[in-house]
Parts: sequence; structure tokens; C-alpha cells
Amino acid sequence: MKEISRVSYKILFLILVPTLVIAPNSFLDPINWPKQIIFVLVTPIILFELYIHFSSIITKKLLVPFILSASLLLIAAVLNYESITTTLWGTWGRNNGLITSLLLIFIAFVVSILIRIDSFVTYLVKAISLCYIPATIYGLSQFIGFEPLDWSVKGQVFSVFGNTNFASTTFSLSALASLIVFFRLDTTSKFRLIYLAQGIGSIIVMLGTNSLQGPVALALGLGIWGYYELKRKWGNYSRIFLGLGVSAFSFLLVSFFGFGPMGSQLYQYTLKLRSLYWLAGLKIGSTSPIYGVGVDSYGDFYRQNRSQETIELTSIDLTVSNAHNSPIQIFATLGVIGLIAYFVVMAPALLFAIKSVLKPSKELKTHDFAAVSLFLAAFSVSLISIDNISVAIPTWALSGACYGLYFQTKSAELIPLNQIVKLRKLSYGKSSFVRLDAMRPILLTSMTLLLFATTWYSSLVDREIVKYFREPYSSLSQAEKDRFVSEIFSLASNHPFQQSTQVNYLFDLIVRDPNYNIIAASVGNIGLAKFPLDYGTLDRVALIQERLGRWDEALKIRNTQLEIDPRHPRVRAYLAQDLIKIGKTSEAKYNIELATKWALAFSDQGTLKYLEELQELLK
Repeated sequence: MKEISRVSYKILFLILVPTLVIAPNSFLDPINWPKQIIFVLVTPIILFELYIHFSSIITKKLLVPFILSASLLLIAAVLNYESITTTLWGTWGRNNGLITSLLLIFIAFVVSILIRIDSFVTYLVKAISLCYIPATIYGLSQFIGFEPLDWSVKGQVFSVFGNTNFASTTFSLSALASLIVFFRLDTTSKFRLIYLAQGIGSIIVMLGTNSLQGPVALALGLGIWGYYELKRKWGNYSRIFLGLGVSAFSFLLVSFFGFGPMGSQLYQYTLKLRSLYWLAGLKIGSTSPIYGVGVDSYGDFYRQNRSQETIELTSIDLTVSNAHNSPIQIFATLGVIGLIAYFVVMAPALLFAIKSVLKPSKELKTHDFAAVSLFLAAFSVSLISIDNISVAIPTWALSGACYGLYFQTKSAELIPLNQIVKLRKLSYGKSSFVRLDAMRPILLTSMTLLLFATTWYSSLVDREIVKYFREPYSSLSQAEKDRFVSEIFSLASNHPFQQSTQVNYLFDLIVRDPNYNIIAASVGNIGLAKFPLDYGTLDRVALIQERLGRWDEALKIRNTQLEIDPRHPRVRAYLAQDLIKIGKTSEAKYNIELATKWALAFSDQGTLKYLEELQELLK
């Protein structure tokens, strides 16, 4: 039984440990790429442990829905295939591609199986507390002003999560899990003070992020847990508590949007922005409702579908790559097929969680409700935030827990640990199990090395760009500069795994020396061939073509930019400039008028000044 308990904890820590991984000074994206690599590498180990120790409790009823979910995800991705990098790994800095999505479904499946084991829910809640102790220690060091790493962002508390919102959410889950363990799930152990310390530390770091997401999630989780405690001890008062809680939540939500008597005091500007991102996501999805616009491609279509109000609030050049709402993001990028894949797992989990709150069954145990509280807190954040890998992993693990509990209440009963041991011994009687276990070191080592080589090669562009940026270019001889630029051009041309952002970095490396403008233009065209809707690449290539005097080529690119975003005053001003250069003054005047209209609407003083210069040229 001790071995089964140990293996259960091992699997849980393997699930959660990728969220803690960083690679300072090694990647342009030091937060998400390393997490993605480790997330891939732990998968065969988890799969092997599940098969060896728990295959006897896997049922078709649980397996088939997850296979369906993964299959639908693959279908949606294939129907709207983009570049290999975007499809497999997602947008640079987000890592929400097909691989991540499939692994999250796998994690939910693993937990849904293990939740059938008696005491596993307690293991899960404890793991969410204990696994984040290193992150809490690092976050506390940032909180007191001691920063051991040289991040590009200074003076913020984000621990190992790269963003204050993600850190705030993660620490809220850790705090909630720690407090539940200390007060209810482990009241006798001599180590329980560790959970109390982790809970307090997590709350301090969460508040230090100055992000609202964590406190909201923690308040929701504690409110749900408080309702359960009242229901258990004083059932009559629990309904009053629930009514007051729903009323308070509704009042705060309305106030956060700026309405009601406290709207002016509690109005949240970022929440208003997120509602605009949601609307843009719904518009994006409506353009291709069946299979979406492509895996993690929200950012490519955001400009075309955002409202003028959004531009006025944020500026013309501020864009986002995510809808800040998981279901809307999935609808926008993977359509109805992707939504079905999502809700195949999430719907039963939500049904169980909501039913457990509104009408808990007598069989519902304390540790089960702990999972419900944590899941609803995590899921609520997924409706207002980016599905970043650090937050998505615990959210999907908890969804798997509630999913498994949903079917457990309908059919199978909990399996005691001693019964798992007996089932495992029966399985070990089969020669295939014995051989597989004997080959464990060879299989796991070879699979891990293969996956590591694949992911390491995929991240090669990041590492090469860092190396080139660090090289002292100004001190190189002409021959060394030629070699330097040739290597960059070769990397941009030949490497299959690169993002539009990385192509732009390579372009910027070359364009800093005007002697290589023609090569820079070639790199830009390579980028446009792979990422034709990337606004940054379009802008860079148009600018270099204008510097080279290639006005016709520049005009084509500027017109493409305006097809994507016709309200951009600066781009339209540059179009007018290019038209003047080739003698089309009447068209130039028309575009100057339009550019002036939008520059005034968006208070773009820089463009207005430039337009005055163009008007002088026309006189």
C-alpha cells in the first residue's frame, strides 16, 4: 500500500512540476518554452506508471470520452492547419498549441482514473500545496526586494510564472489547498504546520502580485468551502450563506464593470478590456464557426475583429494573442469542433461541481468537496484570463478529478489501496507486464531522450537568436559580419520550427546595418511567406522596401496591412507617402484624408504631424 501511495504522489508531482520550470538567460521566452519541454518529457513517465500500477482500474466508460476529445481536437487542427510551429506549439510566449492541448486532456484522463482510489483526492489537494513551496519561497524573495535573477521586468512579484496574473492565480490555488489540508484534511500530523506556512506564504505572495485574479479565486474557493462547512454542521444557515454569497458576487461583478452604486469606486479597467477581447473572439469564431481560424491564431485575426472602442481604449498598435477566456479562445481558434472536445471533459466536471454545491449528496466526502472548491476557483479564472500552461495544468488536473468523481457517483465505488495492490499483483502475473517493467529503464530513457531531442531542436531558434544578440557585432571585421549575416539568413530560411516573432528578431538583427538591407528584405519576405497575416512582419518589410526605393513592393504590403486594419492612420499615411513617390497624387490625397480622420479619432499626434509634412509635399 505504501508503494501505491508513493506512486500516486510521484504522478501528481510529475503533473505539476512543469509549471515551476524556468530557463533564465537561455531562451528569449524563459518561462513557457522550458515548461512546455518538461511537460512533454514527463508524459511517458506518467503513462508508464499509470499502465504498470493502475491499468486494472481503467474502464472504457472513462477512456472513450477522452479519446473522443483528443480526436476532435486533432480534426479541428488538421482542418485549419497553419504553420507547423503554430499548430504544434502555439503562439510564441503562450505555448497553447496542439501538443499542449492534447497533454492537458491526457492529464485530466490520468487524474480521472486515479481519483477512483481511496484517499487519492487528499493526495491531489496536498500535492497542489506542497509542489508550489519552491515557487512560494522565490516569490517571497521577490516580495522583500531580493531578486537573484536578472529578469527584463523589474520590481514585480511573479515568482516562476512570468506574469503577475498567472502567479496570483497559482498562489491562490496553493493557498486554498494548504488551508483546507491544515484545517480539515490533516489535523493530526506533526507536519501539518508546513501546510499552514505554505498557505500563509502563498497568500502573501498572491497579494504581492497586485493582481485581482488570485484574491477573487481564493475568495470564491473559500466561500464554496465555507458553504460546505455550514451545510455539514448547520444546514439551515447554509442557504442564507449561499444567497448572501451569490448576491455579493453579483454585486461585485456588476461593480467591476463600472455599474451600480459602487461602480465608480470598484470599476476594473482590465475587466472592461477583457470583455472587449471576448467580443472580438466571438467575432473571430463566427468567421469560421465549424473549425475556427487555426490553432492559437487569435492574434492573427484580432485586428480585423476588434471594435473601435477597443482601439480608443488601448491604442491602435496594442494587440493581444488570446481571448482571455478559455471557451471563447477555443471557439475562435478551433470552432465548434474544438468546443465539443473541450466540453466532453469539462461539462461532466462542471455538472458534478455545481451539483455538489447546490445539492450535495450524502456520499460526498470532505476531500471530494475540497477538489470541487479548487476546481471551481480555477475554472472561474479560466473565464477571465489566458489559458497559460502554469494555470492550465492544475485546472485540467482538477477537472479530471471532478470528471472522475462524476462517473464514480454513477457507477464504480472507491477502490481501497489494498485492493489496488491485489489487482496489481494479478496484472503482474502476466508475462507482458513483467517484461515491460523489466525494460522500464531502457524504455523510459529512450523515450525521454527522443522527446527531449525533438523539443530541444524545436526551440533552437530561440537559443540561436539569444547567441546572435549577445555577439559584439560592432567589433567584428567585415568578413566576420558577412559570416554573421549569412548564418542569420540561413537560420531564417531553413529552420522549420520558428515563430513570426522569431523571424522579426532575425530581421531586426540584420536591418541594424544598412549595408545588408537587401538581405533583410529577403528575410522579411521569407517571414511573410510563412506568416502572411503577421502585422509586425508586414510593417518591417514595407519599411525596408521603402528604404530601398521599391515603391511598388511597399505599396502592395501597405495595402495588405490596410486590408487587415483599415483604420490604422500611420500605415495609411505611409501608403500616401508611397503613392506620392510614384506620382499618384490624387490617390495620395484621398488616403491623407482618411489617415487624418483616424488619427484625429485616436488622438495620434505623431501621425497628424507627419500628415502635415505630406500635405506640404503635395502643394
